[in-house]
Amino acid sequence: MSLYLLIFLLLASGALLEWFLPQHEQKIYLVCWSAVTACLCFRYGQGVDYVTYHGLYETIPVAVDLSKGYICGFYPEVGWRLLSAAFKLFHVPFWIFAMVLGLAEMLLVHRFLKKYVPAKTAGLFLFYPVMFLTYMVSGLRQGLAMCLFLGLVLPFYVKKKWVSYVVGVLIAASFHKVGFAWLLLPVVCYLPMKLMAAAVGGAALAGLCFRIAAVQDFLLTRFPSYHL
Repeated sequence: MSLYLLIFLLLASGALLEWFLPQHEQKIYLVCWSAVTACLCFRYGQGVDYVTYHGLYETIPVAVDLSKGYICGFYPEVGWRLLSAAFKLFHVPFWIFAMVLGLAEMLLVHRFLKKYVPAKTAGLFLFYPVMFLTYMVSGLRQGLAMCLFLGLVLPFYVKKKWVSYVVGVLIAASFHKVGFAWLLLPVVCYLPMKLMAAAVGGAALAGLCFRIAAVQDFLLTRFPSYHL
């Protein structure tokens, strides 16, 4: 049986036990969080992009040379390059780099769950299928950016500390461009709920339309397939 399936079953069981045995909630969560963390930190060679990121790590230069576009280059984002260069400065192999990164991400996830989720094991269970397996196991840069947002930046949003929020988002975006989308949230915060609900409904309707073959064929004739 796959290790990831075993972890999934453990989290599902933990979520049920947490519901029926609330007096042992902390112990149940600690066991589940430790299992997920170990799975992430010791996943050597696993994940769709593990080998790609390994190769990228090996090619990133330690020296910061502005003349060669180190800061403004196309790929990858500068935060990831600087973080990789900092580890390479001490001759750290990639598997240790990935392990430290995984531990840091899980600590950020723990901070988010502790702060905002009453049933932490159930929250970890819901977090596991998409966020963990897709981004933290494979999409290392996306996973780091998302964990930084949840663990460090989100509290600034909740407290409406906009300067700190924008600075935090820009730091997260330095690891992956997905972070720039979060710059819209301070605006969204002040929109009426009906308008936000209408926007979500419109997005869902557009998504359904994009699944229609005739619509896809029409768009492919107007836009390059890569961007579509």
